[in-house]
Amino acid sequence: MVTTVCELRELATAACRACGARAELTDALVEASLAADWAGRAEIGLAHLPDYLDGLQQGRIDGTALPLIERPAPAAIRIDLRGGIPQLGFAMALSDLVSAARDLGIAVLTVHNGFTSGELGHYARVLAGQGLVA
Repeated sequence: MVTTVCELRELATAACRACGARAELTDALVEASLAADWAGRAEIGLAHLPDYLDGLQQGRIDGTALPLIERPAPAAIRIDLRGGIPQLGFAMALSDLVSAARDLGIAVLTVHNGFTSGELGHYARVLAGQGLVA
């Protein structure tokens, strides 16, 4: 029986890794899933993790993919997820996104070529935690 958040994180991490997810993808997915649960969105938190595990096992998610992050314009960040997940792309681009928004007053992030994004409020909450409106 899981009794602590740490044990739950370890169990979810082990499940992702067993299905072929690289460490960075695993960390981003587990943290976003836990955040959804903490925000009261359990249906798309850890309860949604089996859908991602199935996607990894069936090849709908490339567990080894590293997103390609491009800056087509100073305020624009474009991420090709390369068959991976938005949670990882967002985590990798966060610093650049925050910097662009602070420096230019606005920033736009687009993602493509990936699996479902999970709980959308997660992204807005992370940016709000950085003092931004999203």
